[in-house]
Amino acid sequence: MRILFAAPFGLETKTTVRSRILPLAQGLASFDHEVEVLVPPWDTPCSKPGVESVAGVCVRQLTLTGGVAGTVLRMWARVLSSAPDVLHIVKPRLHAGACQFLAHAQALATGGAATTRIVLDIDDWEQAWSPSATSRLAVRAVLAWQEEWGMRHCHGATAASQWLVHRIRNVNPGVPVLYLPNGWATEPAGNSRGVGKGTAILWFTRFTEIDVGWMSRFWSALSSRSSGVRLLVAGEPVVPNLDLPFRAELGKGGGQGPVEWLGFLTREQILQATASARCAIAPARLSVDNMAKCSVRLLDLNQLGLPCVVSSVGEQKRYRAVPGVTSVPGHASPEDFARSVADACGEAPPRFKDADAQGMPNWTELALHLDRFYRRLTEDGV
Repeated sequence: MRILFAAPFGLETKTTVRSRILPLAQGLASFDHEVEVLVPPWDTPCSKPGVESVAGVCVRQLTLTGGVAGTVLRMWARVLSSAPDVLHIVKPRLHAGACQFLAHAQALATGGAATTRIVLDIDDWEQAWSPSATSRLAVRAVLAWQEEWGMRHCHGATAASQWLVHRIRNVNPGVPVLYLPNGWATEPAGNSRGVGKGTAILWFTRFTEIDVGWMSRFWSALSSRSSGVRLLVAGEPVVPNLDLPFRAELGKGGGQGPVEWLGFLTREQILQATASARCAIAPARLSVDNMAKCSVRLLDLNQLGLPCVVSSVGEQKRYRAVPGVTSVPGHASPEDFARSVADACGEAPPRFKDADAQGMPNWTELALHLDRFYRRLTEDGV
């Protein structure tokens, strides 16, 4: 079977393509499928165009000349020349969303004779946080339309959370949907460099998961319990300046420990940060954006050997049985969350087991489910 993934952005600044799509593609390639990932690296324009084989997967990074239109046309030309059995759209937006539109238009033009099955992958609900990202109603309306159009114009969909599964079925009741959460790497992560043996608390955030007041109360409570503790804040806001209230509030002092603002981290810098940390935290309020997403970052940090304390919200509930993860009820107060973090930091480092022992699906298992889903779509002519 020929399978072509059309990505909306590059491999470096965002995690979806490298941490979700590539492991799935590699698993599919191990089943003797011909798999290719089309990458328009507009967010990493220094990436070198060309073709690279990664564990049996052809990763094709395109040139960016001609702007968005030129890049999309090159992507579409590759789709036409490849004539894949399955065109898997990675998020219904940007360049990938444009390819989905063209594929749907082609299907209409051929009267349904086109054999390529259009599958849409969704690992987030963009319009859930768009009110935080922009106050412009027109932009929010376009985001909402774009996501729901993509759901309505595909032969099948894969979703990273149960919330997204239900959402897709509400938008397009007849479409086949596969629940496909993020998984574990089949090989253990190396080069941990003393991960979890530092004294700091590591917080990866987009500045939408929790509100400023909650975070301030948590940090005050933890600082009073653990003298000398530092907070390492990693990640960039989904839009510029969304982090400014957090910087102002957490920078007040008044008994709070020091805060270091790390911003975007490369993979090498992540290893350096985790070597300075005692544990990672993932607080989350009960909201649509937190229910919709499935954090691959948590799995990556835990696999490195870094203990994690998480709010039991949405897909984060799945991690409660994983060694090294402390699950706190989603309705817990900031002070209760701080108590759990202090307790986790005071315990002996947990013994991390392999992925199978933790009862979590690895990427090969998830790729097998995806393979069966593809076969249903292509053989049954759904």
